[in-house]
Parts: sequence; C-alpha cells; structure tokens
Amino acid sequence: MVPQEEVTDAALLKRGLTRGNGPNICKRGYGANDPENIAIVNMRESEGMNFDQIKDEMNRRRIEAGRDPVLTTTGVTGRYNRTAPLLFAAQGEVFVPLSKRGGKNRPNPGGETKMVWTDALDIKLVNCVKEIESKKWEEVAKLFNETTGKTINFLQAAQRHGML
Repeated sequence: MVPQEEVTDAALLKRGLTRGNGPNICKRGYGANDPENIAIVNMRESEGMNFDQIKDEMNRRRIEAGRDPVLTTTGVTGRYNRTAPLLFAAQGEVFVPLSKRGGKNRPNPGGETKMVWTDALDIKLVNCVKEIESKKWEEVAKLFNETTGKTINFLQAAQRHGML
C-alpha cells in the first residue's frame, strides 16, 4: 500500500479502480509505473543529478513519508538502467546508455519534440485505449463468425476468452 497521492488518476483508470476513503491504495506496480523509478530517471535526465545525489534525495523523501531510507547508490543505478529505456520508448525516443553518450544530445528519430506527459494526457491516453478496446470484442465475434460459420455475440466471445 502506498499513499493515495502517489498514484495518478490515469493509473487508477487504466486498472478500473477508484480512489477509496483511506489514506492508502494498492501499489500501482513496479518498473516504469513505480513513482520512485520515474523520479530517479527524471532526476538524472532533467536535473543532471548523479546517482549518489539521487540516492540521498530519494532517501530524504522516504524519511519524510515515514518509510525506511534503504536505497543505495547501486540500487538507484540499477533502477535507472531498468526504467529509463522504457520511459524513453514511451516518449518515442531511443535510450542511449550513459556510457555511450557523447554529450547531452540524444538521438530523436524523426526529429519530433519531446513529449511532456501530464496526468491529463495520461487520462486521455487511457480513455483512447479503453474506447478502442470496447470495440475489440465486437470485431473478434465478427471474425469468429466469418471464419467458423458459427454465431456468437461479443459478450460470448469475451467471456469464453476470459475462461481460457
């Protein structure tokens, strides 16, 4: 369980959850969804902090939140190395490991500007995915009916698939 403010509305919407009345909510996940991992990548990429500085800052935040300050420089470095490639890919960028960078410039395929994700944009993305997914089972049932000669509706298709 983590404090409610650490979980975005978009993350809850994606999982079909609503906020409760209590101060905590189930942790939303690990990896690229973990708020600490996102903060680590942002501190390194946006603020130019080194991993020792990031460790100190993250442990300070943990103490303020009443949690144990157990992060190490090695642990922070590992979390950065696992998370940064995923976050870069989500922004349409190619992750270049720190050891391979010749400077601050990163490759940017197609020359697009960097996307700055906000909670409002995350919510819009989740809603777009939900809209497309809501039509998915109608398409599945139609294709099933066409290819088998049997007739099922979208609900039957979804329920049967969920049972598999």
